[in-house]
Amino acid sequence: MKQMRVWIFILSLTVVGSCKDDEADAKNKNFSERVFTEVTELSVEVAYETGAEPYTSSGLKQLWEVTKANLEALFEGRSQKPAIVVPMELTAMTNFNATGKQLYSTGDLKAMAKTHRKKPNSGAKGSCLILFVNGYYSENGVENKNVLGVSLTGEALVAVFKPVVESAGLTQMSKNGIEQGTIVHELGHALGLVNTGIPLKSGHQDVTNTGHCMNEECIMFWQNEQGSFMAAFTQQLGTDVKVLFDAACLKDAREF
Repeated sequence: MKQMRVWIFILSLTVVGSCKDDEADAKNKNFSERVFTEVTELSVEVAYETGAEPYTSSGLKQLWEVTKANLEALFEGRSQKPAIVVPMELTAMTNFNATGKQLYSTGDLKAMAKTHRKKPNSGAKGSCLILFVNGYYSENGVENKNVLGVSLTGEALVAVFKPVVESAGLTQMSKNGIEQGTIVHELGHALGLVNTGIPLKSGHQDVTNTGHCMNEECIMFWQNEQGSFMAAFTQQLGTDVKVLFDAACLKDAREF
């Protein structure tokens, strides 16, 4: 049986992934190519379980401006530049009832996506669905309380595990940063970074940690999934909205 590659944003020292799945990889490449050549509107769709509400504001700051700014940065300067649509308030997101589940496998997440994906993802319309769940990632049937988020290759689907976000942050500001950092990282994977749909324009791929950038100052660097990244990102979120992709990842996307 083929297994889907899953990009995982974690707190520990390694990035965990399943075995290579050629079909899933091809789907991811096709999605990347379509987004960067045909799509005129790219939407981020958010569905959240009761008890796993996304953070949306910090004072007067709209937190999801971070997601929007980073997506827009990937397309800056391109002749083919889709309009980026990102919900800013809970009222623009979809709430679903508590499932009663504590563990979520990739199969569970794919099944949930069939129910909660509402926006079209074909032709000129592109969409990435983000699921916020009040539970933990089930990796081969084993609970993993270190996984912040996952991106399912070829599915334009991201999941955020809210209890992990909440336990990882010591303050509300740090929780805000952790959550937005996870979202940007996983959407980067969903769109094809690094070299998983968007071809390289320079040698910045981390060949040991597939799908990641070698630059520790880039959101796509695998070790930026640790507390050092969280603290740095929280500081950024406390000032201005920052583009978290480095120049090499931006170049890959802009010149695709």
